[in-house]
Amino acid sequence: MKPKPRMLKAIKQGQHMLEQAGITTARLDAQLLMCHLLQRPRSEMYIGDHPDITPDQYRRYMALVRERQERKPLQYITQTQEFMGLNFRVVPGVLIPRPETEILVERVIEIYKEYYGQGFVRIADIGTGSGAIALSLAKYIDRCRVWAVDVSRIALDIARYNADVLGVGSKVEFISGHLLDALKAQDIGKWDIIVSNPPYIESDLIDSLAPEVSRYEPRQALDGGSDGLEFYRRIIGDCPDVLKGGGYLALEIGYNQGPRVIGMMNKDFEDIRCFKDLAGHDRVVTGRLKNSVQWSEDRC
Repeated sequence: MKPKPRMLKAIKQGQHMLEQAGITTARLDAQLLMCHLLQRPRSEMYIGDHPDITPDQYRRYMALVRERQERKPLQYITQTQEFMGLNFRVVPGVLIPRPETEILVERVIEIYKEYYGQGFVRIADIGTGSGAIALSLAKYIDRCRVWAVDVSRIALDIARYNADVLGVGSKVEFISGHLLDALKAQDIGKWDIIVSNPPYIESDLIDSLAPEVSRYEPRQALDGGSDGLEFYRRIIGDCPDVLKGGGYLALEIGYNQGPRVIGMMNKDFEDIRCFKDLAGHDRVVTGRLKNSVQWSEDRC
């Protein structure tokens, strides 16, 4: 193995710069930025007979480090985020998928296996963003069609791109529109499963979040109104108009929102369950729409 003094020096320098910026993952981020520059897996960074970086590569690496030093999310710099074992393109203007959202996807897959067997299902993902939820479901549930809804043109463009790369474009419909109103406008019947990771952060708390979030991620994908529950009220209230009787609603929630979201669902849903994340916080709520529920103008 040839020594790579310029690369090692650059990574050490990058780590120091990120530490000075208060980034707790400085060493890892410095390495991942080098991996991105060289288009090489982290496992191969220090092994193999690769040449050392060139002066031009060193300059480009330092430019990447300076971007991260400004607290720009690593995922926006590399334009990629792994989710459910799949690689998704992400860009500024599109929410970065979080690991805890995998719990939501896993729960929907479990619902499908438990209640639908090998049957065909229609699934709607409300607020699809990069498509992480919708496309993962399309990838891992063979017999399904997924409707991916978002108000953001940038998000829908990125989700379409990701669908093509992942090979699930033929199973997904992309809809520009707001929440369940977008499904109502389709006038094609009802859905078996509705899933959503809606904005759920209280408006007043957003500016206090980490700079990577508060400065760079789209506020409309974060802001859940004064109490963080604005979108849950809309989605839960409109479900009877677009969800089949006996169909399932699956929602990601904030760590302290479980009891309140469950309270909203009690009227029209049964078999309501709450699932925790690895930190022990409430993270996902699911429920089955009662067969007796019918939508009317004076509901909710």
